[in-house]
Amino acid sequence: MTPLKTRQVMVGDLVRALGGGSAVARVIGVSPSAVSNWQRLGRFPARTYLQIRRRLKAKGKSAPEQLWGM
Repeated sequence: MTPLKTRQVMVGDLVRALGGGSAVARVIGVSPSAVSNWQRLGRFPARTYLQIRRRLKAKGKSAPEQLWGM
């Protein structure tokens, strides 16, 4: 398992790559504070996997699957 601090950095990097917390919140349909909590926890909820994966792919990026706690 990847250490929490490393996962927090990776989640933060992905959120920034997708346009920031507010942009991710709009895409997923949650509040910006929910996205902030995901960054603090160092993972996204599993239900967000497909939505975020599609957005990243459109930007030519990818993310490690361990960030979804699956």
